[in-house]
Amino acid sequence: MFLSSLQTVRYLYGQTTSGHLLDYLICSFGLTTATRLSTLLDGAIRHDKITRFLSEKDFSSADLWHLVYPPVRQVQHDTAVLSVDDGIEEKRNTDESELICWHWDPCLGRNVQGVNFLTCLYRAQDVALPVAFQLIKKSAWATDKKTVKPKQVCPLAKNDYFRALLSQCLRNQLPFRYVLADIFFGPAENMVYLKKELVTDFIFPLKDNRKVALSQKTSWRDATCLSARCNWKRTRRWESGWRG
Repeated sequence: MFLSSLQTVRYLYGQTTSGHLLDYLICSFGLTTATRLSTLLDGAIRHDKITRFLSEKDFSSADLWHLVYPPVRQVQHDTAVLSVDDGIEEKRNTDESELICWHWDPCLGRNVQGVNFLTCLYRAQDVALPVAFQLIKKSAWATDKKTVKPKQVCPLAKNDYFRALLSQCLRNQLPFRYVLADIFFGPAENMVYLKKELVTDFIFPLKDNRKVALSQKTSWRDATCLSARCNWKRTRRWESGWRG
């Protein structure tokens, strides 16, 4: 039941408007519209019904949790991992707003206009289910130091949202062993938060200029830079400390 994304979607939504819509979005490779979906369903669902469904409310992470709660409880396990990642859905032909604005895309190496979001993916027993998300809205204005022009900014840093999502997962009583994230979420503040506040382990890639103390007895002056040649085995488990 849980081995494919489409099967999971159908389990969560059944043959409802939202279920058909999600099937359509997952399977489509080009432009997606409510009219085209209605045509594919031979008019079984009118396009205006789809539009009303999408505009009836601003869906939140709480709505997602309400939907995935039953299957998550069936597969949850203490050895599960929680993967946190961010992404950008490009919207180059849409008017700018707090939600649809310019963000730096590290994959493309340039700014793109679109929706920036964080997602939490729960993996347990060969099943992967989304359990939380956060839309990044630039609802404040600040002056750019270089151009001295006003620009849209987010009131909170992305790492603040990262910690808030993990706290929400903890309040939802999700058992997991590790938190996985990319290099952007690897500052020492996040590591200390995970170890001391959430009491969980994590796996983050680190930049090669980060300094690591290979034991609690090592002083920060003697901390080893990751780019230096370190004399430890790759399979060795070690306790470490981080700075910055």
